[in-house]
Amino acid sequence: MDVNISVIQLIRGRKYQRVEDIRRLAAKKIADTIVVMPRDASLPLDDLTSEFPHLRIILFPREMYYGTASVGSLINISMGEAKRDLVCVIWNDMELHLSAAAVSGLDPSVLCFLPLLKDSKGNPVPSLFVPAGSPSMKSITFREPLGILPDGREHESLLAADYCGVYNRQRFIRSGGYDEELTNQHWQKLEFGFRSRLWGERFVSLNSLRFQYLEAISPEESTPDEDYLRFYVKTLAVRYTGDRAELPVGKFWQFYRAGRINFFQALDQFRRLRRWVRQHRYNYRWDARQMIELWGENHVF
Repeated sequence: MDVNISVIQLIRGRKYQRVEDIRRLAAKKIADTIVVMPRDASLPLDDLTSEFPHLRIILFPREMYYGTASVGSLINISMGEAKRDLVCVIWNDMELHLSAAAVSGLDPSVLCFLPLLKDSKGNPVPSLFVPAGSPSMKSITFREPLGILPDGREHESLLAADYCGVYNRQRFIRSGGYDEELTNQHWQKLEFGFRSRLWGERFVSLNSLRFQYLEAISPEESTPDEDYLRFYVKTLAVRYTGDRAELPVGKFWQFYRAGRINFFQALDQFRRLRRWVRQHRYNYRWDARQMIELWGENHVF
């Protein structure tokens, strides 16, 4: 029986094996398979789609795929093309272990179910993140990330490591998806996970969902940059009172001093982000400090 789910496979590296990567995924019994990749006239894509009728391939200009398009924007576009309520996001350098039993009866109130990740040697990859904020809430840190679930229970995390997981398509779309103005993958994933959590959504590990890397894992760039400032203003700087959130005007000075742009550019950006927070003020359920405190009190790890 086919797994009643859509799968989005993102392409990176390993150009010489891309046909094999696509074929390996398309051969699985999955109802709807989407491959997102840069244009490459040398690949027999028509042959693949003829062989696998459930396979669809979304092609992007190379300069867009490798340049102006962030990973999050590729996922946002592909999510709109998915035909199932549940959508699994995976990379071509991973092996997917997924069964119909694993996705049947999943809680529809969860935005994203997270896999247990393993490296190419089968060792657990730390991928479940529990937040801890600084006293001033000017930065976000994490407790030691988990790679395994020691007690066998489901655990909650703040983000989808490497963007991977089984997303509830409608909840993803209502959340606004990944912020396409962020290009740094670390801050893009963290902004989406943090914002979604502030809006009352959840990322929950799924013991029966396992992805394994086929090659070495590249380190991620997490140095604070201009993308960090956008993340900070939309999440850590927001304050929640009563039934709504706001971005205090006084946060502008910290935003300006931390940035590398002139006063008027900073003011324009801050005003636009403040309008964005105001537009979505009723989506917030708490601010960052409240969320982290509640996370600890509820022992949701």
